[in-house]
Amino acid sequence: MTIDYLGLTPEELAEAPELAAVHILECAAETTGRALLAALPDLENHEFLLEHANVTPQLCLGAAVLSSLGTLKAALERYRVHMEQLANYRPPGPDTIGF
Repeated sequence: MTIDYLGLTPEELAEAPELAAVHILECAAETTGRALLAALPDLENHEFLLEHANVTPQLCLGAAVLSSLGTLKAALERYRVHMEQLANYRPPGPDTIGF
Protein backbone atom coordinates (compact mmCIF):
# COMPACT_ATOMS: atom_id res chain seq x y z
CA MET A 1 0.00 0.00 0.00
CA THR A 2 1.38 3.39 -1.02
CA ILE A 3 0.63 6.35 1.23
CA ASP A 4 -0.48 9.38 -0.75
CA TYR A 5 0.95 12.37 1.09
CA LEU A 6 0.46 15.70 -0.65
CA GLY A 7 0.03 13.83 -3.91
CA LEU A 8 3.63 12.60 -3.64
CA THR A 9 4.98 9.11 -3.27
CA PRO A 10 7.46 8.48 -0.45
CA GLU A 11 10.21 8.29 -3.07
CA GLU A 12 9.26 11.68 -4.55
CA LEU A 13 9.09 13.21 -1.09
CA ALA A 14 12.50 11.73 -0.25
CA GLU A 15 13.94 13.40 -3.37
CA ALA A 16 12.36 16.79 -2.58
CA PRO A 17 11.34 16.91 1.10
CA GLU A 18 10.92 20.68 0.94
CA LEU A 19 7.70 20.10 -1.01
CA ALA A 20 6.07 19.16 2.31
CA ALA A 21 6.92 22.62 3.66
CA VAL A 22 5.73 24.20 0.41
CA HIS A 23 2.38 22.46 0.85
CA ILE A 24 2.10 23.65 4.47
CA LEU A 25 2.84 27.24 3.39
CA GLU A 26 0.22 27.01 0.65
CA CYS A 27 -2.38 25.80 3.17
CA ALA A 28 -1.42 28.49 5.69
CA ALA A 29 -1.59 31.21 3.02
CA GLU A 30 -5.02 30.03 1.87
CA THR A 31 -6.32 29.85 5.44
CA THR A 32 -4.93 33.29 6.28
CA GLY A 33 -6.52 34.83 3.20
CA ARG A 34 -9.92 33.33 3.93
CA ALA A 35 -9.79 34.38 7.57
CA LEU A 36 -8.87 37.95 6.61
CA LEU A 37 -11.74 38.13 4.14
CA ALA A 38 -14.13 36.76 6.77
CA ALA A 39 -12.97 39.35 9.31
CA LEU A 40 -12.72 42.22 6.81
CA PRO A 41 -15.22 41.65 3.99
CA ASP A 42 -14.43 45.10 2.55
CA LEU A 43 -11.11 43.64 1.37
CA GLU A 44 -12.94 41.87 -1.44
CA ASN A 45 -13.61 45.27 -2.99
CA HIS A 46 -10.21 46.23 -4.43
CA GLU A 47 -11.12 49.91 -4.54
CA PHE A 48 -12.06 50.17 -0.87
CA LEU A 49 -9.58 53.00 -0.32
CA LEU A 50 -11.47 55.19 -2.75
CA GLU A 51 -14.95 54.28 -1.56
CA HIS A 52 -14.67 54.30 2.22
CA ALA A 53 -14.20 57.48 4.19
CA ASN A 54 -13.45 55.44 7.31
CA VAL A 55 -10.44 53.39 6.24
CA THR A 56 -8.88 51.77 9.29
CA PRO A 57 -5.28 50.66 9.82
CA GLN A 58 -6.63 47.10 10.12
CA LEU A 59 -8.17 47.36 6.65
CA CYS A 60 -4.96 48.76 5.14
CA LEU A 61 -2.78 46.15 6.82
CA GLY A 62 -5.18 43.38 5.83
CA ALA A 63 -4.92 44.52 2.21
CA ALA A 64 -1.12 44.46 2.48
CA VAL A 65 -1.19 40.94 3.90
CA LEU A 66 -3.52 39.72 1.14
CA SER A 67 -1.23 41.21 -1.48
CA SER A 68 1.78 39.52 0.09
CA LEU A 69 -0.10 36.21 0.26
CA GLY A 70 -0.77 36.45 -3.46
CA THR A 71 2.93 36.94 -4.11
CA LEU A 72 3.83 34.05 -1.81
CA LYS A 73 1.32 31.70 -3.47
CA ALA A 74 2.65 32.57 -6.93
CA ALA A 75 6.24 31.92 -5.82
CA LEU A 76 5.30 28.59 -4.24
CA GLU A 77 3.46 27.53 -7.40
CA ARG A 78 6.47 28.45 -9.54
CA TYR A 79 8.70 26.41 -7.22
CA ARG A 80 6.37 23.43 -7.39
CA VAL A 81 6.22 23.59 -11.22
CA HIS A 82 10.01 23.84 -11.40
CA MET A 83 10.40 20.78 -9.17
CA GLU A 84 7.93 18.84 -11.35
CA GLN A 85 9.91 19.81 -14.44
CA LEU A 86 13.13 18.63 -12.79
CA ALA A 87 11.50 15.34 -11.81
CA ASN A 88 10.38 14.76 -15.40
CA TYR A 89 13.64 15.85 -17.03
CA ARG A 90 15.53 13.13 -18.83
CA PRO A 91 18.94 14.11 -20.16
CA PRO A 92 19.63 13.14 -23.77
CA GLY A 93 21.08 9.67 -24.10
CA PRO A 94 24.09 8.71 -26.22
CA ASP A 95 21.81 7.66 -29.12
CA THR A 96 20.48 11.21 -29.47
CA ILE A 97 23.90 12.76 -29.98
CA GLY A 98 24.71 12.97 -33.68
CA PHE A 99 28.21 11.45 -33.77
